Amino acid sequence: MRGLLNFVGCALGGARDEAMDIAVTVLAPFFGAPQAIVIGCGERPDALNAAFLNAASANVLEYDETHLGTVMHPAGPVASGLFALAELRPVSGRELLHAFIIGVETSCRVGLAVMPTHYRRG
Repeated sequence: MRGLLNFVGCALGGARDEAMDIAVTVLAPFFGAPQAIVIGCGERPDALNAAFLNAASANVLEYDETHLGTVMHPAGPVASGLFALAELRPVSGRELLHAFIIGVETSCRVGLAVMPTHYRRG
């Protein structure tokens, strides 16, 4: 649950960063039909672009959580995809939280399987 709160807080904080303005400007010509929100912004692009923009805004200020064993930030990419998907296929809070837990756990396990070699290679 704290990971989801961290994601939303970081996405709100990063939503007005200059990098987000640039990302929206670059991607806007490719937006599909409005499907999902971008947290803290007025845009409502297609789900794929919303997921990307939410993940970017959650990470842009570098305050998002870190899984120290892998030196990665699993919540942002997992939550942003789930939030966008939940706007296309409504789910319960319990289902969303369950999917989030599975996604973060899977990300961390994959990260641990390739760590630290992938990090040293850049």
